[in-house]
Amino acid sequence: MLADHESFLQVVGTELLAWLVDRENAQILNGTGVTPNLLGLTIAPGVLTVPSAGTDLDAIAAAFLALRTGAGDCEPTRS
Repeated sequence: MLADHESFLQVVGTELLAWLVDRENAQILNGTGVTPNLLGLTIAPGVLTVPSAGTDLDAIAAAFLALRTGAGDCEPTRS
């Protein structure tokens, strides 16, 4: 019975941690910025905005260039 109790506590702990990570990711991405929420990346003005002149491929290329040369200094990859 004690082994079942420990397994149950491990499952509950794992699920709570997964919920916390999901909630944090949702806040970082879509938070409204109204207390107590974070200001999410999709709401924040000026986060990696590039002019959309030309085709969709031109806009994607401009976004990759902004990632590579911007403050983040990132290299975009396909997933």
